[in-house]
Amino acid sequence: MMHYLLCCFSVPLISTLQVLRNDLAFLTFTGAFINLAVFMPIAVLSQRLSDASIAVRSGAYTAAMTVRGAETVPVRQVLQLVLLEAGRPACLSIKGLGPLTLSSAGNALRAWFSFTNVLIKVG
Repeated sequence: MMHYLLCCFSVPLISTLQVLRNDLAFLTFTGAFINLAVFMPIAVLSQRLSDASIAVRSGAYTAAMTVRGAETVPVRQVLQLVLLEAGRPACLSIKGLGPLTLSSAGNALRAWFSFTNVLIKVG
């Protein structure tokens, strides 16, 4: 997965350099949007996974506090296990990059934009 994401960052940077050097090829503009077409959907899915994990945790907490009846103890024990497992929200993460969320995707786009601005000012 790391190589897949590395490609998502390196191809748009190479495409940006090609545009700045007027070395346009057939796939130059297509490569510039790989970051948006590949990395952003992965980050959105990771964010949804994290949000769903938080919703499961809050639902289990609410259910554990409202359970009544003869089977209260086993049901509460199961719900406490769910709370324990959902203590840390699930998300996709990459070694070296950390969790993939919408904020990390925004940081990646800002870094790409900053890199492009630096190249435009230098060139």
